Amino acid sequence: MVGGFATQLAGGRGARVVAAVRDSDADEARRMGAEIVVSTGDDLQSMIRGEWVDGVDACLDTVGLGAGALMCVRDGGAFVTSVPTAVPEAGRGIATQTVQVQPDPKATSELAGRAAAGELTVRVAEILPLERFRDAYARLERGGLRGKIVLTP
Repeated sequence: MVGGFATQLAGGRGARVVAAVRDSDADEARRMGAEIVVSTGDDLQSMIRGEWVDGVDACLDTVGLGAGALMCVRDGGAFVTSVPTAVPEAGRGIATQTVQVQPDPKATSELAGRAAAGELTVRVAEILPLERFRDAYARLERGGLRGKIVLTP
């Protein structure tokens, strides 16, 4: 969800978005607006540096690639991860940091409004009635979902 929103928001601001995803998620990344899609596999650095010799300006790592993704960032660029255990050691003038979700009603309201207006795609894997919350939780634990589970009254 975070990567999909980030892709859409960055692309909407004119950024060229390169998405590093599992091969099975490539079409979804393109649908979200990624201009270029590469695999998160072992060749990530060579694929990125093959296109951008100096590296990309910034990286938002939402899956914990850490040092492997940092190698794709140009000297003096920026690296942000939402995975606290995946913050690589800073080097080459690259600012590295982690971000965590914080309650922000104003930002949430803005995102909800943009989604309602069709400006942002919210990926929904399944809609279940509230009384099936245990089933929903079990599905989340199993993983492999493409999108979120929505519980309805």
